[in-house]
Amino acid sequence: DRHSLEAFFEQWGTLVGRFNFPATPEIYTDDVIAFGSLGKMMTSRDALEAEQWRAVWPTLADYTHDLSTLEVIVSPDRLMAMGAVMARTIGIHKDGSHFDRPVRVTATLMREAVDAPWLMT
Repeated sequence: DRHSLEAFFEQWGTLVGRFNFPATPEIYTDDVIAFGSLGKMMTSRDALEAEQWRAVWPTLADYTHDLSTLEVIVSPDRLMAMGAVMARTIGIHKDGSHFDRPVRVTATLMREAVDAPWLMT
């Protein structure tokens, strides 16, 4: 389970780093619930993309999850998990200058079967 969660967070970090909005349906449920750095509660993948990702992802460079910090909890049936990880990234100010921008990430994930892919909920 840990390896599959590491792979999930690696894939997610790649999507963020490449601003790959079209590929996000592969890893998020349609009815995902999220809080973002902009502070608003979002209750769908479409809202999360419109209100958080499109505003924040383009202000980041070199985004990657630091898997050495990954902590996971997996349900006894192995169909639900929580992962917490630090991300390393460079923030980009409006004037183009850069700054270190550490990010903390907490996610709840579910899957339909033990061999199915994780989806962020």
